[in-house]
Amino acid sequence: MKHFLLTVLSFLSLTSLAEETGTASHIDLTHTVLDFLSRTELCLNSCRDAETVAAAIPQLRELEKECGSIVEAQRALPEPTVQDYMAVQDQMEAFNTVWDAICKHIERLETEQLMTEEMRNILHIAPSR
Repeated sequence: MKHFLLTVLSFLSLTSLAEETGTASHIDLTHTVLDFLSRTELCLNSCRDAETVAAAIPQLRELEKECGSIVEAQRALPEPTVQDYMAVQDQMEAFNTVWDAICKHIERLETEQLMTEEMRNILHIAPSR
C-alpha cells in the first residue's frame, strides 16, 4: 500500500513527548501520535493548489523530523502491559477517524495531480503507477 509511511508516522509521533519529559507511558505516546496525526491531517487539508502545496512543504518537513523523534521515544518504552493495550485500544476510534482523513487527502492530492515528488518523498509514498 502506497500509504505505508503514514502508518509509521502515526506510531512515530510518540517520541517528542518522551524527549520533553524524559519518561512517557504508552498512553502518553498514543496521545502524542493522535496530536501528530491531527496536525498532519490539517497540513494536508490545506493543500488545495500548487501554491498551498508548496507552502505546506516546510511544515511537512518538520513533521517528518518529529516522526523520527517519536520512533525513538517508542523504542525507549518497556513492553506494553495488558492495561497499556486496553488504554491504547480506547483511542482507536479517534485514530481511525484521523487516519481515514489523511488517506482521503492523499487520494485527493493524487487525483488532482497535486502530489509533488517532494511531498511524496517526505511522506515516503511510492510513485503512482
